[in-house]
Amino acid sequence: MERSLGASEQLLWHLARARPVNVVLCASITGPLTVQQLRGALDFAQRRHALLAVRIRTDMEGRPRFVSEGVPPISLRCLSRQDAAHWVQEVEDELTLPFAPGEGPLLRATFLQGAEACELILTFDHSIGDGMSGAFLVRDLLREAAQPGQGQCLPEPAACEDLLAAGVSLPEERPLATPTTPTGVRPGALPEGRAPLTGEEPRRVRLLSWELAQEDTARLVAASRRERTSVHGALCAAFLLAMATEQGSRGEAVLKVMSPVNLRDHLVPPGTEAFAACFTRQLTRHRLQPTSRFWEVARDVKHQLQRDTEGQGRFINLLKMKDFLATAPDVPSLQSFVKDLMGSELTVTNLGRWGHEEQHGPFRLRRLHLTVSGLAPLIVGVTTVGGRLCLCSRFLESVIPGARAQRLQQGARELLRAALASHSGA
Repeated sequence: MERSLGASEQLLWHLARARPVNVVLCASITGPLTVQQLRGALDFAQRRHALLAVRIRTDMEGRPRFVSEGVPPISLRCLSRQDAAHWVQEVEDELTLPFAPGEGPLLRATFLQGAEACELILTFDHSIGDGMSGAFLVRDLLREAAQPGQGQCLPEPAACEDLLAAGVSLPEERPLATPTTPTGVRPGALPEGRAPLTGEEPRRVRLLSWELAQEDTARLVAASRRERTSVHGALCAAFLLAMATEQGSRGEAVLKVMSPVNLRDHLVPPGTEAFAACFTRQLTRHRLQPTSRFWEVARDVKHQLQRDTEGQGRFINLLKMKDFLATAPDVPSLQSFVKDLMGSELTVTNLGRWGHEEQHGPFRLRRLHLTVSGLAPLIVGVTTVGGRLCLCSRFLESVIPGARAQRLQQGARELLRAALASHSGA
């Protein structure tokens, strides 16, 4: 495989040059999964998904390209599982561990092997894939481990903007920054040797996880439907209101949420399961008062997302990225663009309900946790497996210290519990 990075891929690559932008999934599995079975499954997955066998190099003009030449097998680190919480420390470490520049593959695996249960931790550079890609990969690995040789290789994925339907374009009246292109730099390239996006060292993270029982998850789904919102809206509301309370302001608090939006069903052809970055980012802005009500905030999240991602609106941010990067922006311009595009106090990335089989021969997927390095002080990853909603909250310690992180998570849980209690008699 060899092609230039698309707009979203290139932006994530630029960000990762300053600090890691990693996606990490932790699959909790029961069954006698061996190192040999997992090794074979990873080798198959690398053949099936072209972007698991690439590295990124720059051409003569400094533009990044995916290339498959000289890429070794996916690394697999095997450890003895210490206890049910062992995965948390491993995931925290993986979030801040960069991939070597110019080397591949851009995915690595850690296997916490126990007698009856195990955790499989998959870490990949965000430029090659999104959370949904990680879910497809978990499914593919379990299938291959259970029944080797049954899977097929997929076509090499194109850049997301190359899969848009004919006629999709930005509105003509759009404002677009056009920074001056440095002399001798062709469009699409940043000057080599430029300063990183920030001068900060990689920031320490803290991970907290919790889950809802099947009964409570079902109640949340039903209550969200009755309140004309979504589970995503309800989860955003819980953390937004907890953050506003933690700020202690008696007046108005204005907070932004960034929600990744899956584009796979809107591309041509639709529904691709290739490992790729097929998503866009959507910001919603919320004015919160001490009197703000939970379900009103949840409806506001859903309304803004629906309004801004209807029809061609879902592609606007992707096309803005493409146009912007074509201007060969300098570092300050890139910083400003990133802040406008995804700067938020909170990110909630929700994979939704696991839409695949959970049992694969002797192996069963019990839980799936998702988290991302990202830029926001608080990132909440959400999955639903076996009818149980799993949340993984990633906090930047420099912004949200440990004690405050605990209070925020507890506050969100209490708000969610109270919101469900208000529907207990419905």
